[in-house]
Amino acid sequence: MKNKKYSESFKQQVAKEAVEVGNNSAIARKYGISSSVVPKWIKASKIETPMDKMRNNAVGNRKEELLTDFKETDKIEEQNLKLKKLIGDKELEIEILREMLKKKNVPLPPR
Repeated sequence: MKNKKYSESFKQQVAKEAVEVGNNSAIARKYGISSSVVPKWIKASKIETPMDKMRNNAVGNRKEELLTDFKETDKIEEQNLKLKKLIGDKELEIEILREMLKKKNVPLPPR
C-alpha cells in the first residue's frame, strides 16, 4: 500500500473536525484515511483538545507556584537525607564511645 501525501491545510481541517466531533474514527472513515493518523495530526496541529482544556483549567495560574513547590520539596528532601545521615553518624559515634567506656569500666550515665 502506498503512503499518500496530504496537504497541511487538509490535515488541519481533519484535526479540527476530529476535535470538534470528538470521534477520530468517524472522521477518519469520512475522509477515507487511517484512524491512526488523526491523533498524530491533532497533536501536530497543536489544537487544544477538551482534555487539554480540562488539564489547563485544573492547573490554571498555579503552574509557577507548583514548580516552586516542587523545587522547595526537592530541597527539603535533600536536607532531610543529610540530617538523617548526620544523626546516624552521631548515633554511631555515641555507641563507639559507650563501648570504649565499658572497656575501661567507667560507669555510664543513664540514657
